[in-house]
Amino acid sequence: LNQAKRMPGYLQIMDENRRMIHRVYFEKSEMRRFWSLWEYVQSWSSTQIYVNGRELRKWEVYPYSPYLR
Repeated sequence: LNQAKRMPGYLQIMDENRRMIHRVYFEKSEMRRFWSLWEYVQSWSSTQIYVNGRELRKWEVYPYSPYLR
């Protein structure tokens, strides 16, 4: 979480169920930072990833994935 908080584009919000959401926006040119953060959070059960508003399943997230385009 500390690593995510230091990244530009980090945002902490609360959803309608009063759960804290930690959101980090990434541009395509910043994928190296994305992969370093993904290494930490991919095993967490509460991790969700969205690309252009569409939620991806964890198995769809890998280098050169067509789902990340």
